[in-house]
This record gives sequence, C-alpha cells and structure tokens, in this order.
Amino acid sequence: MDEKITVIIPVFNGEKYLERTLDSLINQSFGFENIEVIIADDCSTDNTANIMREYSDRYSNIKCFFLKKNYGAAGKGRNVGLENASADYIMFLDSDDEFAPDMCEVMYSAITREDVDFVMCRYDMYVDGEFAGHNKSFLEERDDETRVDSLMNNLDMISTCSNMVVWNKIYKKELIKANGMKFVDDRYNEDYLFENEVYLTAESFASLNHFYGHRYHILSDSASNAGSAKFFDDGIFVLDRVEELFEKKGFSHHEVVNEYVVIMTQGLLKSDMENSKKKDFFRRMKPYYRKYGLSYRLINNVSLPFNMAINIAIKLFSVSASFASVASRIFKMISR
Repeated sequence: MDEKITVIIPVFNGEKYLERTLDSLINQSFGFENIEVIIADDCSTDNTANIMREYSDRYSNIKCFFLKKNYGAAGKGRNVGLENASADYIMFLDSDDEFAPDMCEVMYSAITREDVDFVMCRYDMYVDGEFAGHNKSFLEERDDETRVDSLMNNLDMISTCSNMVVWNKIYKKELIKANGMKFVDDRYNEDYLFENEVYLTAESFASLNHFYGHRYHILSDSASNAGSAKFFDDGIFVLDRVEELFEKKGFSHHEVVNEYVVIMTQGLLKSDMENSKKKDFFRRMKPYYRKYGLSYRLINNVSLPFNMAINIAIKLFSVSASFASVASRIFKMISR
C-alpha cells in the first residue's frame, strides 16, 4: 500500500527517546501502514544507529539515512527526508518529541477536507515527561478552525513564534517541491526561516485552534544550544534572510519579526557569554531594535505593563549596545 504521509525525523544522539518517538507513530489511529517514516542521523555517537536499524528491520515503511558528516543542526536531515519522501503529504517530528495518538488522522482529514497547502495545530508541553500545560496562544480565543486565504489580512498568524515551527503541521508535498523549498543545512533556527517562506508562498492554510496534536518535550538533562554564540549568530543570519524574503514578496515585515526579536533579546539577557561577545550581538541587533515599534503589542498573553516595559527596553537597546550589556548584567543578578 502507498503511504499517505511521510514523517521526517532528524536525529543526533537520540538513544534515550527515539523509541518513544517512533512508538508514537506506530500506534497512530491513522494506521501505521499509511505512514512512511524517514529518519536521518547526523553522525550520532551513541546507540541511535542501532535503534534505527532495529526498527527499520521490523517495519518496511521505516527508512534510515546516515549523513556522512555532522552538520550540528536539523536542517540537513530534514532536507534528506524531503528528497526521499514518497507520500503526498509531509510532517516533521523531532527525535525527542511525540505525536498524540490521533495526530496524523486529524491532520490528514483536515488538509484533504479543506484542500489547503498546510494545516497547523496546537501542542502540549511536557517537562521531564510530566504534562506542563498547553502552549499559550491567541488562538485559544478563536473558533475550533480558522481557514486563511489571505495572509495579508491575517499577519497575526505568522507574527507569533509558536506558529513558526515545523512539527505542528502537515504540508502538501507539492507546495514544498514546486517552490524549491529547503532548510539551511547547518544553522539553528532554520525552521523559522523555512516557515516564513511557507506562509508567504502558500495560497491557503488552516489552523486547528483547539486540537493539541503534538507533544513537545522539554528535557532538563539535555545540553541546550540556546545560549551559545552560534545560536545567536544563526538567529541574526535568519533574521536577515527573513527580511530579504519579505522584501522580495512585497510584504511589510517589521511586526512579523518583533516576537522573534524579543525572544532573541531575552536569550541574550540570560546568556552566560562573556560580556564583549554579548555586547557585539546587541550591536548587531540594533537595526532590528530601531525598527521595533514602541507601541507594538506582543501577541501571546503578555500583560500590558510588561509589554510596555519590554518595548521601552528594546528602544533603549537601539540607542546603545553598552546600555544593553549593562542591562544584561543587572538582569542576571536579579534573576538568581
């Protein structure tokens, strides 16, 4: 039987959680025989490769690819998956996350019923395996389903970073293939850039506002790259590419990147990088701080006083990288 959905899983040293991830696909109400699974290994040094081979030997619709060098980010593995996907619809899943049992069934039903380019849903968060709540979103206040045929009139859908991930969506493969979309191979935040291109290119999409189909796991024992110099360097690289993309498509983009700018800035404030490097990143962020609107209202459930404080701080950061660096030290002191 030809599979209806290809699920692409990039992995690196995923031995602790990969079995749980794969089992969540095998147990889908949609029927595992309808799902092709492509796993791309980024030169793991643990038992990941053996787990992959074990599952592939057991299930003919699980296909394994082993990269010849380590790219250090998920983009290359996802590209390998796209190049080898045989189904008409694409989904992505990280190797330490999982799908709810009806994720594939609900998402496939929605995209075929609505005949849109992609469908997105909400997600649940887990900390060390314990349920920690739904992701917060303005979508909670909307009807069960929102169909969008004009992005220009619905820019709030693209402005919030919780919508700018690849693992809460199902895509028509034709949308990706026909427009030559691919991920940056070796950069963090590559999904944010990919998602901006998806939103700007799609003719229509739908959001399942009250369906929590993805289970996002936060693992306290995993090493995070979120405070590294490469993470911020890649983040600025992505911001620059997004700006170019919006200009090419003829869209106003300043509000779209504001949420991302806030997240990047929060990360810089919390980072343990040496002060000179941190100051340099604040300096490189200044063009985005200057464009940031003082009256901008953040989307995802931020109180108005806190929103105002963030806006004022960012405008001050646009004046002086030294001020931002001092603010970072104060922030770290009061956060201890």
